[in-house]
Amino acid sequence: MDWVFTYSIHYERDIGMFRCSSVEFASKIPFYLPSFLLWPFSDQISRNHCERMLVWYGIDSQNSFLQKVCQINSRSNCQNILQSPAAKVTEWLSWSEIGLFYFTGSLIALATGMWTGNSIQLTILHTALFILTLLSLPYTFWSVYYQWRVAREWCVLCLTVQGLLWIEFGLGISALFSDEGQPLLMFDFSSASIVYLLGAFAVVPAPWALFKGHLQKSTRYDSLFREFQKLKFDPDYLQGLMSKQRVLPPIFEGMQVITLGNLEAENTLIMVTNPTCAACRRNYLELKKWLETNDTVQVKIILAAGFLDDYVASKVARQILSLPTDQMQDAIHHWFGTSERYYDEWSEQTKGDYLSEAAIQQLQLHIRWLELAGVMTAPTTFLNAVELPKFYQVRELPKLCTYYSNVGIGQFK
Repeated sequence: MDWVFTYSIHYERDIGMFRCSSVEFASKIPFYLPSFLLWPFSDQISRNHCERMLVWYGIDSQNSFLQKVCQINSRSNCQNILQSPAAKVTEWLSWSEIGLFYFTGSLIALATGMWTGNSIQLTILHTALFILTLLSLPYTFWSVYYQWRVAREWCVLCLTVQGLLWIEFGLGISALFSDEGQPLLMFDFSSASIVYLLGAFAVVPAPWALFKGHLQKSTRYDSLFREFQKLKFDPDYLQGLMSKQRVLPPIFEGMQVITLGNLEAENTLIMVTNPTCAACRRNYLELKKWLETNDTVQVKIILAAGFLDDYVASKVARQILSLPTDQMQDAIHHWFGTSERYYDEWSEQTKGDYLSEAAIQQLQLHIRWLELAGVMTAPTTFLNAVELPKFYQVRELPKLCTYYSNVGIGQFK
C-alpha cells in the first residue's frame, strides 16, 4: 500500500521529468521518421498525462496534489464535475476513462509505429487518428457547455484535455500538405492497419476492467480509514462533540422553512443548503433516501443564497420560498432530483414567482437566521443544535441518533 500514499509525490516528480523524458525519447526515434509526427506525438503524451490525472482524481478526490491543480479559483472544481451524472457513461464507466483508453491507445499505436520505422504505415496511422480526433470534437462543445451553463463550474483538467484535442486537430490540418506539396495524410486503409489500431486501443481497457475495483478500494487507505471511522464514533469524542451545542436562533415568526421527516421525532436536523452546491445536492438526496426508512428525525432546511438575479441559486431559492408550504418540499426535491438542472424548465413546472415581494422577504429571513447562527458556508448541518463536522456523512446519521438515544443527551436540544 506504500505506493498509494506516495502517489502524489510521484506525480510531482513525474511532471518535472516529463519534458526531459520526452526529449530523450525523441532523440532515439529512427532517422526515417517523418518530422511532422513529432508534434502530434508530444501532444499525445501531454493528453495522456492529463487523462491519467483526471482518472486518478475520479478515484481519489482527496489527493492533495490533484486538488491544487484543479482548484485554482472559486469557479474551478474538478470534483463536482467528475462526480456529476454527466461525467459518466454508465455507473461503472466514466468519460475520463474513455479518454484514457483513446489517448493511451493512440500513444501506443504511434510509439510502436515509430519503433518499426515504416513511414507509409505511420502516415496511414496518423490519418486514422486524425479522423478519430475529428469525430471527437463535438464532445468538446458539449463538455464546455455543461460546465458553463449547467454546472457553472470549471474542470481545469477537462479543459486542458479539450484544448490539446483541438491542438491535435490543428496539427492534422497543417499536415495535409508538406513543404514540398506532398500530402501527409493517406486514406489507404488496409485490414492489417485496422487490426493493428484496434489492438493498440485494446491494450488498456482489458487490464483496467480487472484492476479498477482494486484501485478504488485501495484509495480508502484500509487500516487508516478504519481507524478514522473508530475515532469518529469513539464515545469520548462524541461526548465532547455533543456537549458543544450552539445557541441557535429560533425559526422566526412568519418564516417558512422546508420540512422533512417525522415532525414529532425527538431528534432535529437543520440543514443549510445552497441550490447550486453539488455537495448540498448529494446530501439532500442521501437524506431523502434515508428518511424513507427512518422516522427518528425531523428535518428543517434553511436556504442560503444571495439576491442577485443573475445567480441561479438566488432565483431557485426565492422561487421555492414563494410557494405555499406544502409545495416547497416537492419543488426542492424536483430541483435536486434532476440530473441536469435547467432552471427554465424547472421554473415552468414549479409556477413560483422569484420576483414577488413575499419571496424576497422570505429569503431575507433565511439569510438573517444564518447571520444570527454564525453560518458562513453551505452545506452546514446541525443535529440537535450541534454543528456536525464535515467528515460526517448523511448515511452516518443513524449512528449519531443512536448515540443520543443511548446516552440521553437529546434533552439538550
